[in-house]
Amino acid sequence: MTPADERRSEPVQVGPPAELRRAPKGAITPTAWFREHQRRPGNDGGCWYFASVPPDPAMESGRFDLPAPEGTCYFGATPATAAFERVGRFTAKHRPVPADFLVGRVVTEIDGRLLPRHAINLASRRAAVLGVTGELFTMSDYTIPQQWAHAIRQLGHDALKYTPRFTPGGHAVAYFGQAGPRPAPVVGHTSLRQILQQTGVRIAELPASASLTMADPDDQ
Repeated sequence: MTPADERRSEPVQVGPPAELRRAPKGAITPTAWFREHQRRPGNDGGCWYFASVPPDPAMESGRFDLPAPEGTCYFGATPATAAFERVGRFTAKHRPVPADFLVGRVVTEIDGRLLPRHAINLASRRAAVLGVTGELFTMSDYTIPQQWAHAIRQLGHDALKYTPRFTPGGHAVAYFGQAGPRPAPVVGHTSLRQILQQTGVRIAELPASASLTMADPDDQ
């Protein structure tokens, strides 16, 4: 690899600047928004859950999660946008989605009037002058995106808008609030399987490899 190739392959996205007060703002449309999640007991099915950065860095977290005692709840502008954040790891590699990966998963519609009216818009072209790059929305290390979310929250903002990783041109909102479940009204639930079938995503009626028990050849 040449020095030029090395420079191209290195991530350039860093944390937020010291001054964020001129960050671009955008309206959150008061229309339908959607969240993909595990269906749970309760009237909202577990939709309204604000996730925090876990104390153990090895544990899974969300891109723009906040440190406890606050958290983040994510919504996409369309059912497909919400769905692809769950299954994009398969579709991006042209692989069918394992059926057992969909068990108990739903896409919930909410009334957008329940979200803040405005948010910091990191997907705006004007965010480039603050140092925002497309890597902020795609990088696998969530430490830096979480730094941006924390800095924005510290300025008193209730949400940020961003480009979802698996939906080019799509729109998503990270809504901040007290960590944990915060039950609120929902419009309705649709199974993740149904959403994927409507969008033409292939589903493999086989278990995901993670759920398989490998047999020891010596036991045969």
